[in-house]
Amino acid sequence: MQKIYDEGENSSLKSVLAAITTCKRPPEMVERAIKSVVAQTYTDWDLVVVDDSPSDYEFRDDVRKMVEGWSERDSRISYVPHDKNYGANHARNTALKIANSAVVGGGMNLLHTWMTMMNGCLRN
Repeated sequence: MQKIYDEGENSSLKSVLAAITTCKRPPEMVERAIKSVVAQTYTDWDLVVVDDSPSDYEFRDDVRKMVEGWSERDSRISYVPHDKNYGANHARNTALKIANSAVVGGGMNLLHTWMTMMNGCLRN
């Protein structure tokens, strides 16, 4: 595998990969995304879930409880709620401020880029 960063230069980084997901979806869909990241054979990652749903969104509390449950079991997962819906780009910027990784991405196009770049480390 090609080395993508110099550990000495980036020794303060928590992980190599940060997956970012924003959510305005039912908890089942958010949990499916979390399970997909957790199931990877490559383990040096962190996941930032930014809840960008409106404060009156019917599933907001269920999503928060579910993601916080995952976060309690796996320190690589963090949950960040917005106080209202700011939009996907703002949510991604929130996650970028929190992510502490050499490579950061989110969404299907960036996930494909990771898989290509990591040359098969991500299997699921």
